[in-house]
Amino acid sequence: HRNYGTWSYDMGIYDQGIWLISRGEQFMSVRGMNFWGHHFNLIAYLFVPFYWFGLGGPELLYVVQAIALAWAAFPIYLIARDKFAKPWIGLLFALVYLMYAPVQWISWAMFHPEALVIAPFLYAWWFATKERWGWFLAMVLLALSTREDVALAVMMLGVVLAIYMRTAPNYRRILWRCAGTFVLGAVWYLVAGRLLVLFNDGKEPFYITYFYGNYGDTGPEVVETMLLHPDRVMSDAVQPDRLKAVLHECGLSTAVGDEGGFAPDLESTEQAIEVILEAAERAGHRENVAIALDPAASEVFREGAYHLPGEGRTLEPAE
Repeated sequence: HRNYGTWSYDMGIYDQGIWLISRGEQFMSVRGMNFWGHHFNLIAYLFVPFYWFGLGGPELLYVVQAIALAWAAFPIYLIARDKFAKPWIGLLFALVYLMYAPVQWISWAMFHPEALVIAPFLYAWWFATKERWGWFLAMVLLALSTREDVALAVMMLGVVLAIYMRTAPNYRRILWRCAGTFVLGAVWYLVAGRLLVLFNDGKEPFYITYFYGNYGDTGPEVVETMLLHPDRVMSDAVQPDRLKAVLHECGLSTAVGDEGGFAPDLESTEQAIEVILEAAERAGHRENVAIALDPAASEVFREGAYHLPGEGRTLEPAE
């Protein structure tokens, strides 16, 4: 982080947020909102003592996240070893996980508390298959502390375990544990995601409208639309990437750059806007799309003019 000047907006959110709660404050200037109105990350309190003694900061968060991601390799080893009854296969699965590029990218690019969920979630699965329910519950609770919507995954964990372990001799007792897991996830999501986040921010969690705004303005509206109009969900799921198609037709690269965005070698800044609007038109959302620019113009301002070397142009301030 220090040597390469790594940056991450979300790292800034959590670094400031944890520092604030360590001082009894909650309002983040980075996001302009209450820390608990952004996400309900109870696990943040585990970092608070480090911030009390001046040991907190991006370096701490990056190191803890890297260790937590690597820690997940061990339950992967246990699960694969037991499944195939061969330790070397378990080791192979663990190594594949550690070499998996998206996992390494998570560790390098940013900090997110939900990245810490991988290991406890996998441990929860392994403990459940061994019917070690005390440890299972401990791992589920740790997973729930990372973010409020992890509760949805916990609900599905209960469902999948009920199906996976249906041939166990004491299945009735297992089924009750699985049902309890589902209920725990549902209750936690209602409390943390629907009550506490709403209470601290006064509105729906931002990701509801950010990701699912075309289905409704609130969580219940989104769910209702999905249940009543599953055809819309399926249609959206199988739609091709319009922007990628436009870039491909223009003979431009569709390789992705940092943050997962396309990074084509465009002829001009105007062309970037044109391809975005063309993609919006093909997606049927042109009337809902407007372009707003916030260029760091001072970066190209020298000697009283704006220099655009990529386009071979120089613009006067009046232009």
